[in-house]
Amino acid sequence: MTNEFAFASGEINEILKYLSSDKVNKIPIKLRNLFKEAEINNYQPHIDPSKRIIEQNISQKTKDILVILYRKYWSDISIRNQIDDKLIQNERKYQEEQRIKYNPDNIFKDREIKVEQAEEPKEMIVVKENEGIISRIINRIKWFFKK
Repeated sequence: MTNEFAFASGEINEILKYLSSDKVNKIPIKLRNLFKEAEINNYQPHIDPSKRIIEQNISQKTKDILVILYRKYWSDISIRNQIDDKLIQNERKYQEEQRIKYNPDNIFKDREIKVEQAEEPKEMIVVKENEGIISRIINRIKWFFKK
């Protein structure tokens, strides 16, 4: 288990303290025990019972777990269907963003342009100077002293 889940478990346990026993009892004992075992002992979550959950300063992981708990254990069928529709919408939106971001056609467009630009013929003029005998001798002497 990650630290993120451990912190979220502490926040979940704190939130469950403020809920009615009917709602808490709808959650399976194994799941409640998992939250208790996973929480960090010295972590004190700051949950204000006078504020709504939306107004609380809780982690995204805690919010995700609360949505799952609400959907699975506390909601009726009509609300469950609404939550499912919203989750499906969010997933489609996320997948569309990922498809646009990592579209293979767009990734290689920049490379194709660079390759096309690099393939353009460029004229190069090579000028070869004819060395005379004297300049060759001078270059050999310079080379000899450099060693």
